[in-house]
Amino acid sequence: MESIQSTKYQLRDYQTSLIHNIYQEWKNGKTKVIAQLPTGAGKTICFAVIAKEFLLREEKVIVLAHREELVLQAADKLRNVTEQEVGIIKSKYKPNYLLPIQVASVQSLVRRTSMIEKVGLIIIDEAHHSTASTYRKILERYPKAYQLGVTATPIRLDGVGFKDLFDQLVCGATIKELIKQNYLSSFKLYADPHPMKTKGVKIAQGDYSIKGLEEANSIVELSGNLIKSYLKYARGKRCIVFAISVEHSKIIADRYNQAGISAYHLDGKTADLERREAMEKFRKGEFLVLTNCQLFDEGLDIPGLEAVQIAKPTRSLTRWLQMVGRALRPMKNKKYAIILDHTKNWAIHGLPNREREWSLNGVEENEKVEAVKNSLGEIIEQPIIIQETERNLEQIEDIQSENKKNKNNYKFSKADIKNDEDKIWLQRYEALVYEQRVKNHSKGWIFHQLKMMEPPLFIWEEYAKLRDYNLKWANYQFEEQQKSQNKFNLECSSGILSQILWQEFIDQLSLFNQLLIKQNTTLLSFNGKVIKLEVENKTALEILISKNIEIQKLIHDFYQRNILLQLEYKP
Repeated sequence: MESIQSTKYQLRDYQTSLIHNIYQEWKNGKTKVIAQLPTGAGKTICFAVIAKEFLLREEKVIVLAHREELVLQAADKLRNVTEQEVGIIKSKYKPNYLLPIQVASVQSLVRRTSMIEKVGLIIIDEAHHSTASTYRKILERYPKAYQLGVTATPIRLDGVGFKDLFDQLVCGATIKELIKQNYLSSFKLYADPHPMKTKGVKIAQGDYSIKGLEEANSIVELSGNLIKSYLKYARGKRCIVFAISVEHSKIIADRYNQAGISAYHLDGKTADLERREAMEKFRKGEFLVLTNCQLFDEGLDIPGLEAVQIAKPTRSLTRWLQMVGRALRPMKNKKYAIILDHTKNWAIHGLPNREREWSLNGVEENEKVEAVKNSLGEIIEQPIIIQETERNLEQIEDIQSENKKNKNNYKFSKADIKNDEDKIWLQRYEALVYEQRVKNHSKGWIFHQLKMMEPPLFIWEEYAKLRDYNLKWANYQFEEQQKSQNKFNLECSSGILSQILWQEFIDQLSLFNQLLIKQNTTLLSFNGKVIKLEVENKTALEILISKNIEIQKLIHDFYQRNILLQLEYKP
């Protein structure tokens, strides 16, 4: 099958290697392949070269994309590489179903699959979206076609991989390798010391709700911080701002213009001609700051970009890497990219060049590192430091050799369990390990679940044993957890503040649950670990008991920690 024909685009070594490995998997009978390559490394060129091979064998090719910009970008690149006309299947575009290569909007093609027969290859651009039912319907329509998904981040929002959709994952060069070879730009990341707030923000579809983020963050204060950091670290550079909503994006652009820094806002409803003209002006440097909401989060090439500002908190590693990856494309006279993070994304997800091991099960980090701020204000990553005393910090030089020495030095054994609470914690942990194995999640999935559960130290030690980590690593995780808990408990120790925190939770519930709690309960105490409610009505008590699991989950999602709900009946 493989012959990689000559093309006017000179393939780089890592691109040739990726294409070769894709063909090899197809030859081995694995017809559904997903390929991973970092943002800016040339995924479109790779799949265009593969598409050309299929056209030379007179086999039809369909490329799927989920947004107009990606459809047009892919069509343009395919035209140049294949030197053939490319059909576009999308509303407002005149189709030509006779052309052997088509770039299709998923939403349009799912209603027109009968117009194209005998397809040899289906390419799924930004394949991390391919779990949607529309993609599945299209793929089921062409069961004999080879499938190639391409993405920089082969995981779902919750970090789970694509073992249910693809037979094999083929990974290309890493960000760290591409920076070293000058195919991607090096970068400096600066973090806002007063990041955007996410505490108490409701989760919607696996990520922070837009409305919740808007309510939690003052746009006046935020836009002022954005301008200050731009002037300090990226003055005069072309910069894209990622905002949480269209309204926020517009206000940020206005504030930049008021400060004498030329800025422009774009979103999905901006007219095509206006958008193209704005992008060209931005490329030429006619204005410096381009604000957007969900327009440039992924896939789109943005010429001339020197910096990005992140004003959009996310729980998704995929969204984080897609946003910061926009700035890593190299260009003449660009020494390094500037990343200005006004969220906690950098602390949650790590730097873009952190070594990650992608698999069909998900993603794991190869390095035991943490992101910290250096004396220049830049965010860097270093081996995890372990707190030995209140003041002294020790850096682990060789965690692997330490692991071997300490592998069997764990203090805890199951025989030590004396109380019911510890037994429950152990059962919960063992249930997590069982679920991880049954569902083929990565072991890193357990880590993220534990971060939310806030377990006792012996559970962290059990997980460290599972991963063959140093015992000190478990202590470090537990101490960081304790700091977070103590801070939250301190906030709850104030009677007035605990009332406010509880009221904020109630206000975001469904109307029925709001009335149920407001009209029938009284808050007795809220100490950060336990919420005690006095219930005055027997019927309300029975309803609350029946809804206990549901309400307990809502409490966990809202406060991002395990808090026990206790009900006391007082007629």
